[in-house]
Amino acid sequence: ATSNLDEIQARYFAGELLLPRPALESWLDRNQVAQINLEVVVRLAAAFGLSAMSARVRLEICERVSKGQARTLDEQIRDGEHSLLRRRLGLDETVDRLAEAKHNLPRLPSVMQEYGFKGLAEGFVDVERLADALGRDVRWVEERAAELQIEIPEDEPDF
Repeated sequence: ATSNLDEIQARYFAGELLLPRPALESWLDRNQVAQINLEVVVRLAAAFGLSAMSARVRLEICERVSKGQARTLDEQIRDGEHSLLRRRLGLDETVDRLAEAKHNLPRLPSVMQEYGFKGLAEGFVDVERLADALGRDVRWVEERAAELQIEIPEDEPDF
């Protein structure tokens, strides 16, 4: 658990953004959930594209599970029971796009990448420098330039 107030506030904000209380309550009503168990957590997570742990935490924050229930669910999730149950129920695995994104940093809007490639085409930047700016390797930049039909100048940029 964290004691950093900013981190706590950020987590509450993220929880409310990803699974607002009214949406949670509506989902529980529509699915006629009388008692929260691991299957409910797994189905809720799948419905909202969350991890099982995120769904469990949100249920606790919204006062739908007790501390004791939360501990039991946490143990089941730590033991991987949620993954087995998800597969048995035929539910798709949630892909954590934020976790994936940290491996592709820096993340630049596509328009910024386009400007970088325009700079490459005009000779304002070389492949190595553009690759560094985009957080990619040189080969990726060369392949992308070829896809965009950009001829890479042979000469060094003249700054």
